Parts: sequence; structure tokens; C-alpha cells
Amino acid sequence: MLGCCKVYISESRNRAALESIERAAKLFPKAPIINKFVDETYNRVGYTLVSKLVPCPLRTSVLAMVKAALESIDLELHSGSHPLVSTSLDQAANIAKSLAAHVGYGLQGVIVIGATRWVDNYNVPVFCTDLLAIRRIAKGVSGRGGGLPWVQAMALALGETVIEVACNLLDPNIVGGDRVQLESYLKLDLA
Repeated sequence: MLGCCKVYISESRNRAALESIERAAKLFPKAPIINKFVDETYNRVGYTLVSKLVPCPLRTSVLAMVKAALESIDLELHSGSHPLVSTSLDQAANIAKSLAAHVGYGLQGVIVIGATRWVDNYNVPVFCTDLLAIRRIAKGVSGRGGGLPWVQAMALALGETVIEVACNLLDPNIVGGDRVQLESYLKLDLA
């Protein structure tokens, strides 16, 4: 049985840092990086690692990547707009707890570690410069704001002319991108 781990690092522009992170991962060939997603708009990179669950080298590989990131990224100078954030959920949770325990010793920085069910991301771009208006729309689309259940949403600026309603669809079989887009545009018409 294979396990999968998504590692998001809030850095995509510092090539030396990315090379250091990837060198650290290569020290664990039984947990290879099989995909790299670079998102320069949000200044983040996402790595997908896989390995067998028994024995599971994901923890040691991810720990090495986190250590390399914290050593090579100057958090005083860093800027980014996207927050940081799998096997069976129980197995992923156990690996995450183990990793969190090890990260807590001797490493300093902002790190979020967890295990979650699969979610879909669905973003609705809005050609607008009024961030507060799009934040109100995102809140109205989000389940927490009284909008669509199973949806988390926030407003994220993309350059100077586009702000997107960035959504996590917690159960895309219940609420899909089509409903999110419709709800976003309905709320935009009311704004």
C-alpha cells in the first residue's frame, strides 16, 4: 500500500531555497517527489511525495524538507498570500502527529501539519480591484458565512486587476465548482 504526502512551502521565487529543499528530499529515494507545482502568484510550491506505508520514509523525508526550508528561507524578508497546509486518514494522521512531534524540537518557523480528506480547489476570478467587496462575497459563499455547506472560501488578489474567490470544496460530490461559481456571481450581482 502506498502513502501520499502533499508538502506546501510558502516560497517559489527563491531558487536556492527550492534547490536545498529538493536536495533534502533526494536523500530519501524511497519517498520520491513525483510532482512539483510552482505557484508564483501566491509564492508557494507544492510537492507530492509517495512511499510504501510499511516502512514509511515519508516522515523523515518531509522533516528533512521542512528543515531545509526553515534554514534557507528568511522569514523576515518573505512575503506570500497563501497559507501553508494521503493514505487512510488514520494513517495520515499518525504520520502527521509523528512529524509534528519531531518538527517541534529545535526548528523555528510557522508550520501547519495535519491530515485531511481529499478536497478540491475551485477558484472564481473576478475582474475587480475592491478586495473588501470580494471578501464579503467569499464570506457569503463559504459555509462559515452562511453560504454553501462544505465550502471554505477567501479572497486572494492576483495582480492589480483580478481578485479571486478561492475555495476549498470539502466534499465536491455535494457542492461542486458549478455551484460555487453560480453563487459567487449571484453575490457579485448583489454587491
